[in-house]
Amino acid sequence: MVVLAAQAVEDTDIVQLEARGELFLDLEVAESHPWSAQCALDRYEKCKITTAGHYHRILPRASAAEEKIREINDAYETLSNPFKRSQYDNMLIALERKAKGFRLDTTMIKPRMSIPKEFMLSPLGYPDKFVRVVGLSLFVQGRADAKAEFYDFFKEAKFSLWWLPEVNNMCRIRPQATAGVGQDGGLNFNFALSRQIQVSEVILSPGQMAESAHFIAVASDVFKGAFRFECYAYPGHYLAFFPPTHLRVVGGTVDEKTAIDFMLVDYAKMFQYITVEEVLTPAATNLGAKTDFAHALELQEVARAVCRIQRAENY
Repeated sequence: MVVLAAQAVEDTDIVQLEARGELFLDLEVAESHPWSAQCALDRYEKCKITTAGHYHRILPRASAAEEKIREINDAYETLSNPFKRSQYDNMLIALERKAKGFRLDTTMIKPRMSIPKEFMLSPLGYPDKFVRVVGLSLFVQGRADAKAEFYDFFKEAKFSLWWLPEVNNMCRIRPQATAGVGQDGGLNFNFALSRQIQVSEVILSPGQMAESAHFIAVASDVFKGAFRFECYAYPGHYLAFFPPTHLRVVGGTVDEKTAIDFMLVDYAKMFQYITVEEVLTPAATNLGAKTDFAHALELQEVARAVCRIQRAENY
C-alpha cells in the first residue's frame, strides 16, 4: 500500500521526529488520524525540503538518502496528484462497502460500452500495481517491482479485449502489442482449469479455445467502474491477483488478499502516473546539473509544475 509522509510537524526537528517514529505514517493510520489528508499534505509541504536535507546529511551513502527521499516523494505524489488521490479515495470507499456487505446495482452497466478500447489492468486494493507482460508470462507489478523506465513499464501493461459474438459480454484478453500477430488478434490470456484443477496460472498463448481463453466481462458489485472476468466454461472462476505478483484464475471462496475486481484504466491516462523524479532527471541532465540527488532537489518544484501540466494535458 501507499505510504503517506509527515504525520505532524510542529517544528523542524526532523531528528527528533524520526526518533519518535512519526516521520512516516501508514495509510490506515493516516485515515483514522484527526488530521485530514489535505492537512497532512499542507504540513508536509512545510517540512519536505528540510526533511530531504536532513536525510542527505545524516545518511552518508547516497543510495540510502535517495531511497528515503523517494519514499517522501511517493507520499507526496499520492496526496498531490488528483487522479491518484481520487483512485485511492474510491478504493477506500469500495473496501469499506465490501466489509459491510453492501453491493452495487450493476444491472444497467454494459461492459462493451464502459470498458476503454485500450486499458491497463489494476487490481482493487493495489492502485499502484498493474498486470504486465514478461515474455509469455503475466505478472502484477508496481514500478519498484519491475525496475523499468516509465515508458517501458507501461508499454507492457497495455491490453485490449476481443469481443466475441456468441455470448453477451464474452471476450478474450490480449496484450495490445500482439493485436496484429496471428489469426484473430494475436496472443491471449490462457489458463488450464479442469474438474480436478481449480486454480491456474495465466500465460500468453495464441490458443482460442473457449475452455481456456474465453471470459465473461462482469461489472463489479463492490467497486464502481471496476470489472471481473469470469471464465466462460467454468462459472464461479475469475481472473485474480494473488499477491505478491501472480495472475491466476481461481474458483470458490477467495481470501481477503486475493483481488478479483480490476480497474480498467484508460491507457490514455498513462501520464497520470509519471513521477516527479522522471520529469526531474531529464530536466537536470539537460541543464547540466550534477547527478548528486541533493543538488537535483533545486529543480523539484519546477518538475512538479511540469508534471501537473502533463497530467492536465492528458486528463
